[in-house]
Amino acid sequence: MEKRVFYCPAPFPDDEAERQAVVAALLRQSGHCDAVRDLVAQAREMFAATAGALTILDEGRQWLACAIGLAIASTPRCAAFCGYTIRQDAPFCVPDAHLDERFSGNPLVTGDLGLRFYAGAPVRIHGQAVGALCVMDQRAQAQPPQARLAALRRLADTAGARLEALLDTPAPMPMPAIVPFPAQREG
Repeated sequence: MEKRVFYCPAPFPDDEAERQAVVAALLRQSGHCDAVRDLVAQAREMFAATAGALTILDEGRQWLACAIGLAIASTPRCAAFCGYTIRQDAPFCVPDAHLDERFSGNPLVTGDLGLRFYAGAPVRIHGQAVGALCVMDQRAQAQPPQARLAALRRLADTAGARLEALLDTPAPMPMPAIVPFPAQREG
């Protein structure tokens, strides 16, 4: 019998409206990648993965606010593994997406990216899971040890704290342009 291939997008969290309010405020800010690049790199190295990212999920898209090893800026939210991650407190892991019914037909698995492995932890700002700190690979991996998943969660918590500080820091007021007065003529 031939294996049926499909994928199941994650349902929206119950607090989606409140979550989207925080996401909208965050997406109006800049400097996301500078604030978390080192954390994305640490996560990627910790899992020996080909790619790492910090994602932000709005109503229809998954934005890769900071990505290492990926040349894409966004994906449709319905294809986002991170949609599952933001629905829970613990890290979420898919050792082999080809073998997981929720993802075996996902375009991120069957398409050019060819994802097989995913591990992510929710990034929370003001109590809302706005996205995930995640790692991905084009080869399957064994289920990571709990200690490694706990370390990923700590990195995600740090990312959330940094982004929350970025969000809570008022933008500096622009300095008004100094326009010299025209020289007065005598006489």
